[in-house]
Amino acid sequence: MSEQTFKILSLDGGGSWALIQVRALMSLFDANMPGREILSNFDLVAANSGGSIVAAGLAANMTLTRMNSFFMDPDSRNSVFVEKWDAELFRIFGLGPRYKTDAKLEGLRKALAPTGDMKLGDIPALIARDSGATHFIITSFDYDRQRAVFFRSDSNSAAQSSAVSPMPTLGEAVHASSTAPVNYFDKPAIFPDSEDRRRFWDGGTAGLNNPVLAAVTEALAYGKPRENIKVLTIGTGSVCLPLENDDVHPPLAVSPAETSTIGDIKKLSKTIVDDPPDAATFISHVALGQPLSSVDSKPPCGNLVRLNPLIQPLKDAAGWSLPRGLTESEFENLVKMDMDATEQDEINLIAKFCDLWKGDDIPNQPIRSGQDFNCDIGHARFSEALAHWKSIF
Repeated sequence: MSEQTFKILSLDGGGSWALIQVRALMSLFDANMPGREILSNFDLVAANSGGSIVAAGLAANMTLTRMNSFFMDPDSRNSVFVEKWDAELFRIFGLGPRYKTDAKLEGLRKALAPTGDMKLGDIPALIARDSGATHFIITSFDYDRQRAVFFRSDSNSAAQSSAVSPMPTLGEAVHASSTAPVNYFDKPAIFPDSEDRRRFWDGGTAGLNNPVLAAVTEALAYGKPRENIKVLTIGTGSVCLPLENDDVHPPLAVSPAETSTIGDIKKLSKTIVDDPPDAATFISHVALGQPLSSVDSKPPCGNLVRLNPLIQPLKDAAGWSLPRGLTESEFENLVKMDMDATEQDEINLIAKFCDLWKGDDIPNQPIRSGQDFNCDIGHARFSEALAHWKSIF
């Protein structure tokens, strides 16, 4: 690996919302550039769940245009999110799996063919670079041992455990990383053609929905100087609402929910895409020795850039208001929309939400927020974050 600047691309999980990552990358690279050429700009790519599908698509040399079409096309989406025959019954009760785990693996293998059937450790050799290799970390969770799992392309990584498991294929690693539990897929992922008989859940179950901290840890384990590590972390949209009070009400605010066993199980099943993964960005920022305060009025920023649109109302002297470009109904639908959105009107709304974010009408997620969601560290607007990344890239 290069002893110079060490560049990391980190991609959050988020199901079909990973469309946002594809469109964000379109602002950095030509939409028709081969995926491996895009990957050649990075020393390390870390990904979870929906983000691992994006990373794998790039490794399979798909263009961003092709990947955008994959998420926008219902047949492509439904090849991964294959509904069970009784999915409608589970929707009525609001709890239970809706999709077939085994069918997802077949859908992924088809979409990523032939690269998806290659061993993860063989993928870096496909990516042409002047020096070093582009390596991968794909995160998952061991269902039986209840421990985080890191599928690495580099079996010689300094952060690799001594208990090295069989190397999965690219498709298998993505399959393990994207099998979200309880309200999504019907059973843990397995690798049917491998000697590795472990069972896996989505890496978000291990608190790794935002895998940036795992990536930074990997770079530090390689002995890379903190000041040489530069990180682009891209999310898939987050909901950030104030608590309801006299000044703000739903859908711009969240009402405290009544506690119940069923309600709490449903809440827990969805926390895999919520905080503490958000905290991983701030912890990574600190671990890299980046500034926590600024000598001027601007929020400090450094070698870590966060791109992630927020479903969040805006506050000014007049009070809370909707973001520009969204109706109250659209805002409410985004708040309620799950990460496994598959209906075309849902995908169209995610695309609109993303485009508004790229136009600075939707706020960007700071590295750390303060009172009333103001930006303490990082960038409050997409254009600012993008410009900063280009300046350090």
